[in-house]
Amino acid sequence: LAVAHEVILQLDRAMDSRQLSPEERSLRVTLKGRCLALASLERIRLRQWARLRYLKHSGTASQFFHLKINARRRKKIIPMIQHGGVWGVTEEDKLDMAHDYFCSIMGSLSPPSAALDLGRLGLPSLNLSELEVEITKDEAKKHLHLLNTASIILLPKKDDPTQLADYRPISLIHSFIKLFTKVLAARLAARMNELVGPAQSAFIKSRRIQENFLYVQGVVRKLHRAKCPAVLLKLDIAKAFDSVSWEFLIELLRHLGFGSKWRDCIAVLLGSSSTTVCINGRDTHRIGLARGLRQGDPLSPLLFVLVMETFAALCNTAVCRGALSPLAGGVLPLRTSLYADDAIIFFHPSSMDAASIRCLLSMMGTATGLVSNYSKSSITPIHCSQEQIDEVADVLGCPVRQLPIKYLGLPLSVRKPVKADIQPLMD
Repeated sequence: LAVAHEVILQLDRAMDSRQLSPEERSLRVTLKGRCLALASLERIRLRQWARLRYLKHSGTASQFFHLKINARRRKKIIPMIQHGGVWGVTEEDKLDMAHDYFCSIMGSLSPPSAALDLGRLGLPSLNLSELEVEITKDEAKKHLHLLNTASIILLPKKDDPTQLADYRPISLIHSFIKLFTKVLAARLAARMNELVGPAQSAFIKSRRIQENFLYVQGVVRKLHRAKCPAVLLKLDIAKAFDSVSWEFLIELLRHLGFGSKWRDCIAVLLGSSSTTVCINGRDTHRIGLARGLRQGDPLSPLLFVLVMETFAALCNTAVCRGALSPLAGGVLPLRTSLYADDAIIFFHPSSMDAASIRCLLSMMGTATGLVSNYSKSSITPIHCSQEQIDEVADVLGCPVRQLPIKYLGLPLSVRKPVKADIQPLMD
């Protein structure tokens, strides 16, 4: 079976550079069919063996049962944490470190040091008074089955996490509050298409993640074919959900047309929120929140998308006013592609445009709390000279990555992907 897989791989590689002969095509089809049949049989055999083993040894007093329980328990335990250059090993140290870490992120008030004139950015201002209609019993019943009573946990972002930044804080909220926010989210979801421009597709009905990828891929290939120098900035936002300014969010809602009743509901939900961090079954001291949107709240993704829409509006305004140079003859419809906190920006490879981008990101950070992490961001040149690449890299301080790169989990390139590019996804 391993030899057959290797022969198929060699034929696939040959297919990328030349046409296969009839004999080679026939051999590939035959081997592929045999491999799929054998893999299916092996999968059935392993499934049946696992089922028989489980039925035989899953008694509550068996060694197998206790091994399964202990394996699950070990997977949930956080053995040690590093914070501030210090390792925490005891439960008390880990709880204190988690409390201090998340208190510094979400529990410290950081008022905006700049204000955006939202009226001049072209953001819509709609009549959204129907969102404030009293919640009906039918609405509550409709969403009640989706809710669960919950707690607050940390989920690892990568294998072998050691620092608290390596974990994603998921707030599992009390069912009563979640019922209320679920109803608000269901109402808001019906109007998101009007409130959010085409640059975003996350958490919006009738829009798909493929739209962002296909648009970015199309722009990259168009710029490459036209031999138009450009830079693709893949932006990383530090602690995106956890750092949103509440003050800015309420002002944004007011500008977009949300009534006072809706804004008051959001303000009360945010202002009265608090959290604890659960580590190995024990909770830290309670943290009173001062900023950020809780991951796990049904309303948080929609509110975050609205905040990110101001960045798309900032970039569009910068293009219209000449702060960013035109690309591809000025016919590029959108300079940004935003999917939650995954952001792509296209701009001309000059120090002036790079400085404008840095200024826009600084304005965005001081106004909204969403601060860019340049060390984790990257720039990808498209038909740029080495001098242009060096200029942009010096201004932004980002690492340079050549195509192909990954965007939204898929390989992004100027050429048609070959089998070797997508094999990890198939595996």
